[in-house]
Amino acid sequence: MSSLELPEDLVAERSLIATLCAPGAEDALEDILPQLQPDHFMDPAHRAMWTAIQCLHDRCEPEINAVVLRDELARHAQLDRVGDFSGIIEILSGEEVGRPQVLADILIRHRQARLLMRAGERLTERANAPGEDLPGLCHEVKDFLDAVSEGGEGPLQSVDTANWLDREPPPVEYLLQGLLPAHESCILVGKSNSGKGQIAMELSFAVATGRGIFGKEGTGRPAPAIFVEMEDSPEELHRRYRRCATLMRQDETWSDADERNLRQNWRPFFPRWRSASPKTLPSITPQILKECRHIAKASGSQVGLIILSTYSALAQGDENDAGDQRQFAACCSQLRDVTGATILPLHHVKKGMASSDTSKSAASMAERLDPERLRGTSAIGASVRVVIQIEPLTAREAEKLQLDEERAAAGNYVVLALTKTASGPKGEWIALQQREFGQPDGGMFAPMPEGDRICASLRSKAAQAKLGVAEAVLSAIADGITSRDELAQRHWPSDLNPMAKLQACLQNMRGRSGWLQKGSELKLTVKGIEKLQELRRARQ
Repeated sequence: MSSLELPEDLVAERSLIATLCAPGAEDALEDILPQLQPDHFMDPAHRAMWTAIQCLHDRCEPEINAVVLRDELARHAQLDRVGDFSGIIEILSGEEVGRPQVLADILIRHRQARLLMRAGERLTERANAPGEDLPGLCHEVKDFLDAVSEGGEGPLQSVDTANWLDREPPPVEYLLQGLLPAHESCILVGKSNSGKGQIAMELSFAVATGRGIFGKEGTGRPAPAIFVEMEDSPEELHRRYRRCATLMRQDETWSDADERNLRQNWRPFFPRWRSASPKTLPSITPQILKECRHIAKASGSQVGLIILSTYSALAQGDENDAGDQRQFAACCSQLRDVTGATILPLHHVKKGMASSDTSKSAASMAERLDPERLRGTSAIGASVRVVIQIEPLTAREAEKLQLDEERAAAGNYVVLALTKTASGPKGEWIALQQREFGQPDGGMFAPMPEGDRICASLRSKAAQAKLGVAEAVLSAIADGITSRDELAQRHWPSDLNPMAKLQACLQNMRGRSGWLQKGSELKLTVKGIEKLQELRRARQ
């Protein structure tokens, strides 16, 4: 095979990359990208550049230029392959020798010729080998020729792991810290009429504005949020939109910039029922991808969140049949990988563990907040890496917590929790109460006063004790006690290793609770100050 002189045109490769990265070439890039893969390019630098261009386009990068290419190549440790930034500039300075499609056709033809030449040598060797299954070889040749003529690719890709031991893996990112992971296929589950739609809308508002919500820190970077609503009408979603906006505006930090970001970044889609086209997720995925590209170009930001309401309205077949649900999962993965967004279908829990049971044998909140309760878990659960659950409090639980039992019976008190995640810790519980209807923000959810203590009470006595110690440490730090030795001895006087207990407590206060700033100094965050004020009001 080394005797073959394989056809190539490095000038055409370089010219095509320069042409498609030039200002105003967006439409040409859309046309050419599906036709070419990195192995259409013979020069290793050109292959690395084309891979970076594909990744940037898939994430809906509004403009592909030398700077963003440099950052993308550096992100994948490929910058040295192109000769650093000067190498990128040199490639992008390539002479445009023809129209993009003419250049692409040259590369396609050369790749086909290379594949056929290499295959021809292998075919000759195998056909001459004693005992070779020639009829089977003929079938292989036919399949190969079909793939070459269509430019098709196999379903799997190989990833080079040679430098994985030398590089830190990317950190887990969140749209809402500790609750809603970024760039993931998630699912939001709960009982019917438990408030999934309202909570999903509030989550989407937080992403669209970059703000925090439910006591969780946001990204600070507004991003487009898409809400695919397959059940409620535009009129009903409009009513919910206004109620949610009313709730968000009550925050004294809400600004004109938040208002503009919400207007620009929040985008709902509804089924066109007069259309005869199928309305399952596989059938509408191409349109969602197209809309994501348009939205990203118009806003200058990649789509951050795609909500699918609901799973049952968009899926096909039996929810308990893994084969039937595989296509839905594949579409979620495609949407996630191409757009970089978090995908969040809304779904239901199984029946049979009724939270309204007031008997002594009723399931506890911890038992009810179980990802195995996801309906169709045998088929759907295996493909879902992140589960966020909503679970209402029972009237019995409300009575113990001295809450309004009638409101609990109506489902107005819920716990929201991240109960399954592929990377990172599960999130803590968040106690929310629904605003009463009749008010401008009726139906929306907001954190409950003393929510941390309510969740700790629902968990266990140990959780209550742990929370109480953390609150005591928080109060001591606010009073000016920042000596670790003094804090450890004060709060764990009889423990054999009080410093270890303190370190674990401080880590939890920084990460999960978000009460302390990161770093070696013991300083309260805004959330920590708010918690301190809540504790002082409770004492008064």
